[in-house]
Amino acid sequence: MGQQQVLLILLVTVIVGIATILAINTMSNTLQQNNIDVVRVELSVIAAQMQAYYQKPSALGGGSKSFEGVTFNTIVFQADTINASGSMARNENGIYSIESATSSEVVIIAQPASGPAMTFENITNSEITQRATVSLSDVVMRYEIE
Repeated sequence: MGQQQVLLILLVTVIVGIATILAINTMSNTLQQNNIDVVRVELSVIAAQMQAYYQKPSALGGGSKSFEGVTFNTIVFQADTINASGSMARNENGIYSIESATSSEVVIIAQPASGPAMTFENITNSEITQRATVSLSDVVMRYEIE
């Protein structure tokens, strides 16, 4: 009877260990997906702010029917840090960059913080890149996994 109890205890320990590992992996994946979703929402907010900048007259700090000159300093966005040129912003959720801005469209790149370690000036080291092309009438989002 003693050997059966020891085997039963070992079996229960192994099952509990496996269940714990699976729970930790599931939690980690959920946190990463939540961060990706938050970045997607923030990218949508940035796109809406860019469209507002486009429509606002230059006398009020807008683009006067152009995206040229838009930076993270000229729109409302919750950023912890914005670089000197205003083309990159960082917060706890990710790094956001204005790739290009013409009179008719602006391209914004976002990389979630849940990927590998990031640095502020180098945004090419994340596993997932989200890209939004914004015009006055449309926002096209694309997601790339490197």
